[in-house]
Amino acid sequence: MARKGAALTIHYTAWDTDANTPKTGDVANHTIYVIKDGDAAAEATNNPAEVDATNCKGEYELALTGDEMDANFVTICGVSSTSDIAIIPVKVATDRGWVGEPPTIDGATTIAGILAKIADDDGGADYDATTDSLERQRAAITLLATAEALATTDAVADAIKAKTDLINAGNVTYSGPVADTGDVSIVRGDDYLGTDATRALTWSSTSWPDLTSAAVKFSVRDKRTKTMAITDAAMTVVTPTGTAVVRVDDLTSTQTKSLTPGQVYEYDIEAVLDGTSDIVTLSYGNLTVIEDIKLQS
Repeated sequence: MARKGAALTIHYTAWDTDANTPKTGDVANHTIYVIKDGDAAAEATNNPAEVDATNCKGEYELALTGDEMDANFVTICGVSSTSDIAIIPVKVATDRGWVGEPPTIDGATTIAGILAKIADDDGGADYDATTDSLERQRAAITLLATAEALATTDAVADAIKAKTDLINAGNVTYSGPVADTGDVSIVRGDDYLGTDATRALTWSSTSWPDLTSAAVKFSVRDKRTKTMAITDAAMTVVTPTGTAVVRVDDLTSTQTKSLTPGQVYEYDIEAVLDGTSDIVTLSYGNLTVIEDIKLQS
C-alpha cells in the first residue's frame, strides 16, 4: 500500500502506437509529470530509468519523492519526444496513515498513550507504537475514530429524537365532524364555522407542546394525485397548554364545494411554535366528502 508522504518507486509503460508493441530504449526521450490531488502537473524530480529492455519490454521506473507522494491521489503521466510513443498514465491512491510517530490527539496526549492500557489480542501485551506493526497502528486509529464517530452519531440521534418527539398524532381527542379515529367527514357545500360549537372541526391533546402564540394551519390534499385542495386554512388555538385545543376558524361552503365526493383526501394540522419556529404536526388523518343531494347534477 502506498503511504501518503512516503517515497515510492512506480513503474509505467511506454507503448508504440504505430507498431502496437511496447517501446524499449526510449527513456532519454521521456518527460514525466506528477499530478497531486488534481492540481497542475509538475515535472518529476527524478529521471526515469528503463527496467529491463529484454525481459520486461516497455517498462520504466521512476522514484517519487516524499513530497511528490504527499497527496491522497497521485497521477503519473508524461510524453515522449519519439513519434507515436504513448506514456501510459499511472494512478496511485495513498494510505492516509502517518509516517513516523503517531499524531497527537490534543497536543499532549498521543494515540500511543491512550492505547497503552489496551491489551493485545494475542496474550495481553500492551500496545507499543515504537515496536508494533503498521497494521496495529492502523487498528489503533480505527478504534479511536470509531469511538468518535459513535459519539457523534449519538449526538445526532438525540437531536433527531428531540424533533420527532414533537410529532403528536397520538393521544388526540376529537369533536364535531372529526371521528374518534381522527378521520373527518364533511358534507359538500356545508359551512363548518369556528363559532358553531357542534360543527367546528376541533382537536385536543395533552401531549402537544406549548402552543402559546403558535401559528396553526389546516391543509387538505387529494390522497391519490397529491394535489392540494385546501392550503393553510387558519386555525385558532383555543387552549395553548395542558389539554390544548385547536379549532379550524372557518371552513366555508365555497371551500367544501370545491371538494369531490367519493375522492379520498388526507389532512394535516401543523403548528409553527413561537420563539423556536419549530414545525410540529399536531394531527393527521383521512377526510371524506359526502355529496349534498341538492348539489348533485
